[in-house]
Amino acid sequence: MNDELLALEELRSDVGWQANERAARATRAWLMGRGLAAEAQDLVMAPVDGHVPAPGLFSAVRMMGEACTESCNASDGVWMLMQDDFDQTSEIKLEVALGSGLDYAREVECWMRRIAALCIGLSAQLPSSDATARSDRAAVVALKSLSDPADLADDGVWHSSTNFDELATELAGDLGRMVIDHDCRLTVRGGDAADPCSIEFEVDGVGNLTVRLAGAGGCESDALVKLGWTRDEDAYRAAWDDPLPLIEPTLLAISTLVDHLHVSSPEDLDFSIQSTRSRASSV
Repeated sequence: MNDELLALEELRSDVGWQANERAARATRAWLMGRGLAAEAQDLVMAPVDGHVPAPGLFSAVRMMGEACTESCNASDGVWMLMQDDFDQTSEIKLEVALGSGLDYAREVECWMRRIAALCIGLSAQLPSSDATARSDRAAVVALKSLSDPADLADDGVWHSSTNFDELATELAGDLGRMVIDHDCRLTVRGGDAADPCSIEFEVDGVGNLTVRLAGAGGCESDALVKLGWTRDEDAYRAAWDDPLPLIEPTLLAISTLVDHLHVSSPEDLDFSIQSTRSRASSV
């Protein structure tokens, strides 16, 4: 075998391995996400008073499955390209197919992490049990056991709630991810341009949570203090040490938004997430 043929065979072997690994990565995340979705369904059906919703669960499962299919299709496309005679465009086509397979695998993982957050948000609203403990452990494993884990600040906030019962699940799930990630800040903005308000959730490097309310000048101070806020100069503050009951800051924020800031729908809110990790601490 001459040097050119040997180099071609080595390229095919390396490219084929990469294609298979990316499809396998997508499939592993899909399997994990389906398992988490089953846990979420069990929690939704838990015998409790009222209804604990899992907003966006079926959409997340569908989007995750579609991304997994596309990653596997990209892998198949690589192998089909390698059966053809190589020309000047072959390497470019292979790079595009490999890149597509990786992008879709990462998308599968992102949707899987969003399902994990829903599991955390659901269990936060239920009495402690073997089922909630199992779900929480599964969510943590799913969030941190991948070869390329990502924080909520990397994924971005994804909400589909249309009422505040649904928002409670999503917000508790966000806070759960933040406690697992550490060093991040979630800001919720509402109100109109003339009278804006915001609630800021910040988790420090060890998992402690501080919540700040700004723009509540039109609210009765005594009512906010009775709700659970502490007056802090021109703003209000609340804090929890790790391990914290996720539902408490969630309900404090929602009660404030609905009863005192008169936000009528979660769709009127704007959510943004950012990392507060310093360059030195991330090394």
